Amino acid sequence: MESSVHFTNRLNASVSMKHMGNAFAVRENGQIKLDVVSHSEKTDLSEYFQSSKLLRADSDVVNLMLFDHQIELHSLLIEARYRERISQYWAGKNGGNIPESTLADTDKFIKKLVRYMLFADEVSLDVHTVKRNTEFEKDFFANKRVDADGNSLPDFDLKTRLFKNRLSYMIYSQGFENAPQFMKDRVYKGLWDILTPKTAPEGYDYFDEGEREQIVSILRASKDDLPDYWKG
Repeated sequence: MESSVHFTNRLNASVSMKHMGNAFAVRENGQIKLDVVSHSEKTDLSEYFQSSKLLRADSDVVNLMLFDHQIELHSLLIEARYRERISQYWAGKNGGNIPESTLADTDKFIKKLVRYMLFADEVSLDVHTVKRNTEFEKDFFANKRVDADGNSLPDFDLKTRLFKNRLSYMIYSQGFENAPQFMKDRVYKGLWDILTPKTAPEGYDYFDEGEREQIVSILRASKDDLPDYWKG
């Protein structure tokens, strides 16, 4: 028996970008085969369904990249909060003392979370052309938080990377804002140790000149729960 699933997406980018937006996943002899190449350049999907019944007949690659980023970061935030609950459980049982192994595991995971928030392993857009969607950007920027110079975390780059200032705007999300303060303090300490040294730590030397300072400026202007050492 053969079945297929069609994932739809109109990609506003150069045809050099092979993507999974229009890919067909086909099951053959118990194996899943994914055909990316032959469908990725399609911009008209009317042969597959009545696009007129949808609010829009297309979707934008920037929206999809943001959606992918948000899903992954929400997953990391949820796991970090569970780890925090485990730490508090042990603290309650041991008179406030948390086992060293639990602390070490939590610290390791927070480093993973911070690394993702800083786009350390982001795929480069260097060889692709991504068209801007002004209609979407108007909505996306509606509530952006800026520093004194008008810089913000949601500011797009879309030339070599997704964002101009590489710290996730999801730091303003309810998933982060409503997290236990102890967990947020761990994240803020991790960000501080990467963003403020004169020389970027190993593994974080991808930032443009002045970019880390600009991110710090944005956070100081837009976050009211920063630890005191951020406010100097």
